[in-house]
Amino acid sequence: MQGVPAARRHAPATTPGGSVARCVPRASIGTDRRGREMESPGQSTALPLLILCLEFATILALAYLAGLALTHLVRRILHAALPALRATARWLAESWSRSAVLRRWPGVRRWVGARLAPGSVAGLPLTIVLVSGASAALLLGELAEAVIEAEEVVRFDAAVDAAVHPYRSDAAVAVFAAITALGGTEGTLVVTGVASLLLWRFRRRRLIAPLWVSVVGAQLTTWFGKQIVGRPRPEFVTGFVESSLSFPSGHSTAALATFGFIAYVLARASTGWRRRFEVLFWFGFLIALIGFSRVFLGVHYASDVAAGFLVGSIWLLAGIAWLEWREEQARVEAAG
Repeated sequence: MQGVPAARRHAPATTPGGSVARCVPRASIGTDRRGREMESPGQSTALPLLILCLEFATILALAYLAGLALTHLVRRILHAALPALRATARWLAESWSRSAVLRRWPGVRRWVGARLAPGSVAGLPLTIVLVSGASAALLLGELAEAVIEAEEVVRFDAAVDAAVHPYRSDAAVAVFAAITALGGTEGTLVVTGVASLLLWRFRRRRLIAPLWVSVVGAQLTTWFGKQIVGRPRPEFVTGFVESSLSFPSGHSTAALATFGFIAYVLARASTGWRRRFEVLFWFGFLIALIGFSRVFLGVHYASDVAAGFLVGSIWLLAGIAWLEWREEQARVEAAG
């Protein structure tokens, strides 16, 4: 993308009549807009897919081992530090409650103390969720501003596309087309519907509403985000046709909100840190794979996928917070 004005990079292709042109399949033209030669269907081989699979397997193995070691280390640190962390949180809550400023406003004092209480879902856990969600929202805003102003992120997107381009054979495109379907509207509805039926069947019905709030909220936010930013789709395509706007990626948003919630529920029900790690790692890999598929298929920029993950994480946190609150309410009712 170097040398191309920012306004031109972001402008959608138009027909002579002024309407927005649909994406042109890669197989129907000889070069892309940067002059690179593109393969015709008859010339493609499975070699790029094989190389890509080997690279993925290497990265996956390294990530698995690193994640396993890091999880074990964090677990040991938390096990040793958790009593001190709880005591610190309790001390902060009590100190803030006794402060001269808060003594003048008893309502504020009670609210601050409740926000830092470690023993309730509405206390310290909710505070952590809110801070994490606000941080993700801030990052999303910064990324959206960078995209609108066509800053360094545009060059980063072009560099990612250039790195992926040599692997785009017909065989690889077919594989990633199947993977990307899991994050589409139909795939999301099927996965969420099946998960809801299973939760109903196993009498975990309180978890169904938070799941749907996470999924639907993420999708609605993505739709509004597309309209606000108005970023057109990439021009480097692989035969895939998408008619909606580009930022943020709806597939990436749906993947993180849906599969992230399911992973949390399964990890929550698992016994032992190793099982929880396995659940979170493999679901995390699936989510990352769906996000990568959008870039590989040429229907999204890498920054679109990053924004989709941020939107999905915000609604995932919202769904988890509501889930935990409902579970706590159920425990209180059962005990009372």
